Amino acid sequence: MAKIGTYVLCGLVLAWSAAVQALPKRHSCSVPADCHVLLTTDDTVDAPGVSVLYQTLLAAGYQVTLVGPAQDSSQTSGSLSVITPGETVLYSEDPDNLGIWSVEGTPVEAVTIGLTLIAEDVDVVVAGINIGQNLGKSGVLSSGTVGAALRATNLGFPAIAVSIAVLPEENPTFPSTVQSLQPGAEFVIHLLKYLAARRFRLLLPGTLMNVNLPAPFDGQNRAVFTRLAEKSNFEFVYAAGGEDDESGKQKAVLGVTFPEDEEELAGDTEAINNGLVSLSLLSSDLSIVWGPHRHRTRPFRLGK
Repeated sequence: MAKIGTYVLCGLVLAWSAAVQALPKRHSCSVPADCHVLLTTDDTVDAPGVSVLYQTLLAAGYQVTLVGPAQDSSQTSGSLSVITPGETVLYSEDPDNLGIWSVEGTPVEAVTIGLTLIAEDVDVVVAGINIGQNLGKSGVLSSGTVGAALRATNLGFPAIAVSIAVLPEENPTFPSTVQSLQPGAEFVIHLLKYLAARRFRLLLPGTLMNVNLPAPFDGQNRAVFTRLAEKSNFEFVYAAGGEDDESGKQKAVLGVTFPEDEEELAGDTEAINNGLVSLSLLSSDLSIVWGPHRHRTRPFRLGK
């Protein structure tokens, strides 16, 4: 068993080394002035979180192109607004703020248009800062912020999704979150410098980083690597709402639950609940890897 464990470990090390060697040659852009950031969001381009991060990136000396949806597109995951060849998505640059583009589509369409039609020589894509945590399996799968970062990763760019938590008891103004946006943006700057100095090799091809900041956040909170929890610290649920008076159809009423089971929260959710910064590395390859069959097809026959 010890030998098997050694062989497996050696195999993982070799695979990791090969993946790092296969990375495209990127300059380190450890100097902000040499680093071009495509900034995107699932909110509008003037939403508070992305606006603070945009100004902080510029103040730090980064080249920044901001491309986001014209309408709030939260919880749109990887959806598209057009699916038929020949259909169009409109986009335009703000005449008063050159470098800021609005796309009349989804976050995935915004980042795709930004990377293929607008910005050139992009080094890294940052989605956020989203106001509201994107935690756990359900939170990540429905998130437009993570969806945009995932699309950038699939296009071959290192990408980071950044969200900051909200506290339910502070609804609807969330003062702790709003006051934490500037320290949160400064944390993103430090993270970018760390990753860029290492040529973004932590973000192997097909890997994105999902960053969640707690609230309140003052920049002193410890950061930890995490896996996705089974549940976020709040989950959307539906309840039967009876019959609709006008249509006669049945109604499903959206509600919220707050999971408390420690095993379900273990991972990124637990980290945020404990006031830590959560860094989760996510793979854009949703395939199950079967040993030697990883890079080719595998025969399958139905039995009688």
